[in-house]
Amino acid sequence: APVAVELRPQWTPKGKPQPTRPARATRVTLPNGLPEPSTYPPSKNWLDKVEKMRAAGEAPKQHPLWAFFHVPPESMEVTADTKMPPDFGSLPRLENESAELKSGRSWSAPELRLKSFEDLHTLWYILLRERNVIATQKAERKRIRIAQQYGGKLLSVRSLRCRKSMARIKYVLNERRLGAIAAAAPSVHADAAQRVSVPFALKGLNDPASQVEALAGVTP
Repeated sequence: APVAVELRPQWTPKGKPQPTRPARATRVTLPNGLPEPSTYPPSKNWLDKVEKMRAAGEAPKQHPLWAFFHVPPESMEVTADTKMPPDFGSLPRLENESAELKSGRSWSAPELRLKSFEDLHTLWYILLRERNVIATQKAERKRIRIAQQYGGKLLSVRSLRCRKSMARIKYVLNERRLGAIAAAAPSVHADAAQRVSVPFALKGLNDPASQVEALAGVTP
């Protein structure tokens, strides 16, 4: 007897991946500091409790760890119309939005030279936090198996710009370090054959200012 041939394809065409997560078993603190409701939409008891906390001025502050996520503004509040857990920013958006497809450039060295030590210190940790945000988003994309071609390249570009800015901050600080050493070093004639050996720092000290003391002949 002839064998029936199966004409249907043995595979399923893949479309755009839809990130999904299992339901959380542990409640979290919302980005605005309030406890997460046990159900969505929130129950009337939860809404009344939140209203009483705000009326008494007892609303908790935002947890510092939320600074490591790009929380959308519409996700800061949970109302009676919220049908499902909001987007807390652990994933970058996959829509073709111009705001999501563009990002600022890296800082240039001439711009950084105009900033004080305090500003450079603050900017360093802002960039470090942004790199942590991007690393969190990359790890979450990998966990739920989103392909690299769906928004992954933009994260890599943003991470590279942060790294370039941080490298230029180190470059500018090294310029200032060398300038301080040159200002404190003894004058050497241009025709001198010998070179002045500049120690990096006094032995046993991590303070960069000890380089100047080393030039002056100060010993530990």
